[in-house]
This record gives sequence, C-alpha cells and structure tokens, in this order.
Amino acid sequence: MKRLGFLCLMLLLCTGFTWNKAEAANVSKTKLKQTESTIFVNEKYTIPLTGKLKKATYVFTSNRTKIAKVNSKGVITGINSGTASIKVRYKYKGDFYSVGTFKVTINKSSLNTKYVSMDMLTGDKLEPSSYLDGVNPNASYIITSSVSAVAKGGSDGVIVATKAGRTSVSIHEVFNNRSRTVGSIALSVRGASFRSDNIKMAYNSSINNTDLLDDMDSGSTYVFTSNNTNLVTTSSTRISSTSVKTATALRKGVQTCQITVKETMPDKVTHTIGSLTVNVTDETFISFLNKDVLIGFGEVITVGNTGIVIQNKVAGAQYRLTPKDASVLKAQEVKNRSTDLEAIGYGMTPVSIEEIRGSKTRTLEDTVDVTVSQAYILKDLADNGLTLQAGNGQFNRYPFECRNLKAVYDYSSADQNICGVGSAGMNKNQDYLVINAKKAGTTEISVYETMTDINSKTQAVKRSRKKIGSFNVTVEPSYGPGYTPLPGTSGTPGPGSSVTPGPGTSNTPGPGTSNTPAPSSRPTSNPGGDISLEQYLDDPVGCNIVRSIKLEHNGKTYYGYPSDSGLECLFGDDDGFSDYIDYGTEFENITMDEFTITLANSGYELVSVESYGGTEWSLGIRLTDEDQTIKEVPVYLNAAEFNTSSILSDITVKLGKATRHIPDSPYPAKSSLNEDEDYQFEDDNKEFKAYFTPREFLNAGSYEYYDLLYPDADPDEPGYPDDDKLATTLSELTNVSCSYTESGGNVAVKSITRAETDDNYYWSFEVEFEDGTAEEFSVSIEVDDEDY
Repeated sequence: MKRLGFLCLMLLLCTGFTWNKAEAANVSKTKLKQTESTIFVNEKYTIPLTGKLKKATYVFTSNRTKIAKVNSKGVITGINSGTASIKVRYKYKGDFYSVGTFKVTINKSSLNTKYVSMDMLTGDKLEPSSYLDGVNPNASYIITSSVSAVAKGGSDGVIVATKAGRTSVSIHEVFNNRSRTVGSIALSVRGASFRSDNIKMAYNSSINNTDLLDDMDSGSTYVFTSNNTNLVTTSSTRISSTSVKTATALRKGVQTCQITVKETMPDKVTHTIGSLTVNVTDETFISFLNKDVLIGFGEVITVGNTGIVIQNKVAGAQYRLTPKDASVLKAQEVKNRSTDLEAIGYGMTPVSIEEIRGSKTRTLEDTVDVTVSQAYILKDLADNGLTLQAGNGQFNRYPFECRNLKAVYDYSSADQNICGVGSAGMNKNQDYLVINAKKAGTTEISVYETMTDINSKTQAVKRSRKKIGSFNVTVEPSYGPGYTPLPGTSGTPGPGSSVTPGPGTSNTPGPGTSNTPAPSSRPTSNPGGDISLEQYLDDPVGCNIVRSIKLEHNGKTYYGYPSDSGLECLFGDDDGFSDYIDYGTEFENITMDEFTITLANSGYELVSVESYGGTEWSLGIRLTDEDQTIKEVPVYLNAAEFNTSSILSDITVKLGKATRHIPDSPYPAKSSLNEDEDYQFEDDNKEFKAYFTPREFLNAGSYEYYDLLYPDADPDEPGYPDDDKLATTLSELTNVSCSYTESGGNVAVKSITRAETDDNYYWSFEVEFEDGTAEEFSVSIEVDDEDY
C-alpha cells in the first residue's frame, strides 16, 4: 500500500509538471508589439501587446511617474519632458510573468529662452514655430495679453503687435482637453498704430493722418497707400474721399477701400503697420472721433455742432435721441424737432439715434457714449494752485469743470486777509468765483455746491450743501514796472502778467466752460509787441516765434510755455510755468483743433499742426522773409506724475460707530502711530492704514483685543465673555465699511471701483484711467495699541 501511494504521488507530480510546462509555454505568448515610442505632454498612448490572456491580470509600472504615468490598462499619459521605462507583467493563476520593458520619451513644447523678453513693431506677427521649442502639431496655443491693446492673439498661437507699449504675453497649450502654461513673454512694442482699424467717411471729405494714427514719432516717416485711388486718395498729411458725383459710376451703396500704412523709424527700420478699412458712405453716421460727450448735471445736449455731431445729415430729416439709461439722461421731444437730452443723473449711458423722414424711421448703426460727471476742481488749480499779485491780481471765472446747472456755487477763503472771495455774474444765477488778492501769503479756497429741492405737495424747501474741492492761492507782492528779477532767480511776473482779462475780452465764461488761469509767466525776452524777423534770427528761441500756446482737452485748459532758451514749447516743467497733462491721459485722443496758438509776430502764419505720437507735436510757422521760410517748432506734452490727492479727497473707514478719515482727521490725536507714512496722502501713496483703539474694536463687537483692555480679568468671575464671544473677530462683523470721496482733480480718471474686502481687515479698490492703465488702492484696518 505504501508503494502504491508513492507511485500515485509521483504520477500526480509528473502530471502537474507537465501541465505547468505547457501552461508556461502558453502564457509566454504575450509579447510587446514594439518596445518604445515618443509622445507629447498630456498625450495618451496605449502600450501594444500581442497574445494577451483573457484571465490574466496585467500590471504596468513606471519607473519615473513625474515623467510618465500609466494606468491598469496600459495607457501612458505624458507628464513632463524626459524618458521613462514602463515594466509590463501579468499575473495568471497565482503566478507572475514578465513581458518586458517599454521605453517612452515625452516631448514638451517650451518657450525658447531668446523670447523671454523681446521687442516687436506694430503690425508684426510672431508664429509659435518661432518662439517655441518642440511645437505640438495637434495642440492649440492660446495667447493672453495683460494689456490687450498692445498685443493680442487667438487659439492659433500667433502673437500680433497692435499698439506701442509694454505687456506680458502668456502662452497656454491646450491638448487632449488639458491646459498648461508654456511660458510668458515680456513684450515691448514700438511704432505707430491705427486709432481704429475700420472707419466711416463721408464723400468729399478729408481726415488728417494724425487722427488716424496713434503713437506717431517725430523722427519717423509715414507712407499711406490706397488700393482704390478713385475712391480715396492719400497724401503726407491726410486722406481724402472723392465726391458723390465722381463716385456715382462706381458706387453701389457703401464703397470700401483699404489704406495700407508703412512707417520708417528713426533707425531706418521700415515696417507695415497694417491696413485700415475705409467705408465711404453717403449714409448718416457718427464719426469715430465724436462718439464721447462729457457734460454736467442739468446740461442739455441735442443734435448740432456743440452736441452730438451727425455726418451726412439728411435734408428735412429729424433726429430723435434715446438714452439707454433714462436715470442719467431724460429725453424731451418738442413738437417734431430733434430730441433734447437733459442730464438728470450721474453716470455714463449710450445714446441711440433715430432718423425720421416723413413716415420712415430708422435707427443709426452708431451710438454715442454720454457721461454726466460730478463737478470737480480743474486739475491745474487742484495740482498747482493759483498765483496772483497783491493789489491788482484777480480771478473771474469758474474754478471747476462739469458745472451742475441745478445747483448754486459759493466759495470761502481760509484767510480773508490774504484774498477775499465772492460770487458774481451778469446773468441770473451766475455764480462764478471772484478773487481779489490783498496781501502776500498763501491760503486755501474751498468750493461748495448747494442743491435746492422743493416738495411739490408741501412746498417745503430742502437745501443740501457739499464741498466739491479746494485749491491753494498764493499772493505775491506787487512789483512795479521797473522791477528786474535778480540773476539766477525764477523772477516774479511784472506788468501784463495778471490773469485779469483785458479790455475787449470776456471774463464771464458760459456754464460748463473751462477757463483755467495761465500759470505765472516765466521771465522772457519777449516784450509783448510784434517780434521782428531780425529779432527772431538774432535770438531763435520759442518765445520769439510763439507768443502763447494752450491746450483745451477733456474740458480742461492747459497752458504751455514757449521756451526762452530753445526752439520748443513745453507743457509741464518743474518750475511751474506750464501745465502738466493729467496722469493717465490718452494722449492719442488729443487733436490739433484743441490747441490755441498766438504767434509773436502778426505777419507770421501758422500753416500746420501735426502730431507725432500724441505727446510730441510740431508747429509749421511761415516767417515773413523773402523765401517764405517755414520753421518747425516742436511741442512737448509731459504727463503729470501720479498724485493721490488729484484723485481722492478723503477715504472714510467705519468700525461700528467709530470713524476714521484719511487724511483729514488723524485719531487718536496724540498717538505716535499718526506719523505712519501709510496714513497720509503722499503724492504717490496708494496704501493706507486706519487705526482704531481696542475699545473701539470691542464696542463694534470684536473681542480680539479684549485682553489688552482687561489684562487682569478673571475668567471665573461673572461678566467674563464666553468662548463664543472671545472668538469673534473683525472678519465676522457686518458693521465695518470703507468708502472714498473723489477729488475730481484728474479728468483722465475713467472709473473707480467700489472698495471691497474678503475679511474686513484689508480693503481695496481700483482706479482706471482713460489710457487703459489702472492703479490699485488699499486700506488696512489696524489696532492702535499705544496710548489707548
């Protein structure tokens, strides 16, 4: 029996051995079809196998999961550039078997280091194949620009330079529904650009080249080329459309042509800015130059040269104006005449225009953006103040812009001994400011606006008065005709420099007009009469060819300075003899019609005013010599530096019933924390702190400084706050707020966002300027743990 059992065991082992050998031969049929492959990041690839067993479990393992990951089905996903090995095994009937190793190489598109920072010219295009290494042909490359006006792009990865300036261009790769950031390019763009790349133009009209281009350079030359000279011709100064009669044979509705512009830079580099589409039409439209209107409360605008300007008006037609926001503008139609729009609220609203002719009415394609603004102190006064002479210096005009026609204005002087103030005017309700300079010194003039509301039922009168701003007046001693400034001094203006209007001039501006007094005159060789040609040739300086120059832009008046040391005119200098242009101004919007230029000789002739990039202009002045020489006088517009007080007059922070005003009322009065630089309105300060005492935190409901008030309090004594109260912090309160008051001193301010916070400790809001730039302001709420 024992022998028989042994034989049976041996037979069983031999049978099992034979089965395992056969089975092993069978399972070893699973093999790799190929042993390596190359894919891109975020690409998927399935390892190819042959002879797979249905009942086997396959195991895939990556030796570098940061390079390539693999799932249980053998699908590889590229993670980062590099090479990884995927070990392939399977388990069958409890035993593991090795198939082999699969090598995968991951390619990753990356930003070429030469393009981390680069320059481009307007109109240039940059392809992904240029700035990327290892472009994935199956991926999309999305371009985003921090300043979209400077450069733009789409999903094809092409970067297009559109306007002079700086921007950060980010490249994102989208592949297999996954997005990743490839890199960022610090891009600087130079060259002129189109103000609008698609415009309408009336037949038999002209548009100056300076109105078509932004960022023109005085050292560059520009060539405008039309692809249809029968429709639009070009010159070095303007484009001109043909007459309707000439175009009749060609015209079938609106006629379109392309204007291509090439720019040759001062360094002789030539590039094509691009093509401008010009639609020449006899249909009614609003020019791209006249689509924004700024008015004050109570003002009425209508269709006309001083309101909404319509091109190609149809004879006999009436035009109805309809505001989108009826709370800003109120429409009033009188019989069948044009609709008047009265400003009844503050804000901006688009205005649509209907053309009515007989029984036919159609809505024009173009709209006009009308902004109704609060009254604000003129920038020159807010920033630089006013200088007068004792005894004969006067000021007779409105010191603010966007006058509220429903309000009455009054004024006060902080020191009546230095200068007296009052209101005057020839007409009813005329209330412009009158200043009489008395003695040398400096004082502040405050401007107040009073609204009167009469209840229609009770006839009760309610008046509300608010301060819209203030400015400083400096009164200098009176100097006689024989006064001569000491060598090396800035000099004090003599006779003729007073801002008092002379005989025959109007000293009572109409409502809504801007008449900023000119800055004190710099000592000059210009005596006041005509400068002869010989005098100019002996001393060829700006003041001997240009008597005066001013710019009226955005409803404000800026005064320039014809130089007495060089052949140029300046706007903005450190000596205060000319006006800086508001910070954030879109210089490209300035037009030649906004300049008022008086020449130093009545025989001289101003023949051209041209722009080279908005901040640089050139005056072409024909002299009185035999050759009729034209002298070019450069004009430079300098932007003012960032100044918080030109934007804000107050920041108010409230914690419960406690209030802090930045910078008007420091509190607590004796705390050394008041010296904190983040408390005051420094010129360029955008970060502020509002200090509250621990007691004020507690009164508002915050217990986070309870231990400072009661350091010896016993938790076991009655009245000690429970844990829930002690856990209450500033972030949990609902009685905390932050707001601001605009000073109105900077007309380039486009909008200011509401102050917002996530935790009540830190508040922020953003100021947007018309040139597209923005500045962020922040206010933090702090505890005053000194002298509380």
